[in-house]
Amino acid sequence: MMIRPERRKYPIFDFILELKYISLSEVTVSGKELRDMSVDKLKALALVKKNAADAKKQLLSYKTSLQNKYGDELKLKLISVVAVGFDRLVWEIVGE
Repeated sequence: MMIRPERRKYPIFDFILELKYISLSEVTVSGKELRDMSVDKLKALALVKKNAADAKKQLLSYKTSLQNKYGDELKLKLISVVAVGFDRLVWEIVGE
């Protein structure tokens, strides 16, 4: 989501969201177990860690491409989101 050029004078950001989805069958955890799981334990799951790392790598690639095209006028906020089923999300602001 990019800010229109005439709105760049305001203190708002350009956002890039990268979403990764993991089905419940891939993590072999039931929906109830997932809902009861702490955020730290959820983040420690191997597939969640892998998908979060993949999202971060992709976001940094997008950032490089956009900065090459638009220069330093962008005020980018990079956010990775990993959805585990439809029950849980893990998100992180990348690069801060």
